[in-house]
Amino acid sequence: MGELSRSRWSCNAGPSRFCKADGRTLGATLRPITAAVEVLLLVPVLVINPRTDEGFAHLVHRLAQDAETAEELQDRLRESYPRAVARARGLAGESAVVWYVYRDGRWTSAAQAGGGRQAHDGQRR
Repeated sequence: MGELSRSRWSCNAGPSRFCKADGRTLGATLRPITAAVEVLLLVPVLVINPRTDEGFAHLVHRLAQDAETAEELQDRLRESYPRAVARARGLAGESAVVWYVYRDGRWTSAAQAGGGRQAHDGQRR
């Protein structure tokens, strides 16, 4: 897929064709596949920190299934993790939805996170 451009319309092929990086179209029309790709890109990619806290990661994945926005996910997470922060990445022209989710309100290294799990009140146990 490295040859495909991120924007399907950059080579003026229309919405039913993909384009190579040099502007040429790729063979046949891909209308059904294109629709499936667009749906997949709406599912948020979750970047969870710290990734070593399995309990937190599991809760993030479970709550993200029903959250429509990163802010909604954050509100739900704060019922168990008061310092949790969830932010949507907003890069111009990016098709994928990416949410950064921080248990401690900021990035935490694996060494800082430790092996323990954080209690519901936000205190490490």
